[in-house]
Amino acid sequence: MELDQICYKRNFLAKVIVKVDFLFPNENLLRNLKKKVSQEILKFFPISEPRKAIAHELKISKEDVEQKRKEGIEWHFFGKHREKEFIITPSSIILVYLKYNTFEQLFNEFSVITNMFFESYEDMQANRLGLRYINDIRFPEEQKIDWKKYINNSLLCLLDFGLYNDKLVRIFHNIEFNHDDFLLKFQFGIHNPDYPAFIKQNSFILDLDAFFNGLIMPSDVNPLLESFHNKIQELFEFSITDELRSILNE
Repeated sequence: MELDQICYKRNFLAKVIVKVDFLFPNENLLRNLKKKVSQEILKFFPISEPRKAIAHELKISKEDVEQKRKEGIEWHFFGKHREKEFIITPSSIILVYLKYNTFEQLFNEFSVITNMFFESYEDMQANRLGLRYINDIRFPEEQKIDWKKYINNSLLCLLDFGLYNDKLVRIFHNIEFNHDDFLLKFQFGIHNPDYPAFIKQNSFILDLDAFFNGLIMPSDVNPLLESFHNKIQELFEFSITDELRSILNE
């Protein structure tokens, strides 16, 4: 099956994050958010909860080091059931899904809002874009899990380390790929939320984080997001077995 045809009925996603960092902070965003931007956000995130924020600015010159502390507002918007959040700060835009449906939904919501944002703040420049999927594949603790049934064996080689296997408290890996236009960081393994206690929970993490560092034109955001997603999906599909796919399609 082609990657763009894959759409599972369920997922093990703990969190999905999209983030744009600005080249320079915009202190005006501590005071107000343009009405047409907030109106666009409220179409998808109807709960608005501005929060107090403190920004620190450090200026270093030959004569002196000056630190300024500025108080203001961070703009937080939530979905109807708080299943997602959109945040605007002086230095970044962040979209977080705690309950994820499809990439098409994410792409549509993020692109509509960010297009309006960059049209409204023409002087703002982005210098980093990231898309991250954190999968927490979990089964009930009373089950004895053979991860080879669900995870590609090439990701499991150190589970059979051969020494002190009964003493394992964490086994986690980090691989990074350079896809020319962006980097893809892949963290995977048994992270163990009870660390440093022994592993009790049947939890396997697949954390896929694609990002580009460098100046980004607003028109480049959408193509980059699509490229990120394609490689993330490709790596996720490589990492799982058909048995786990059956569970995702239940």
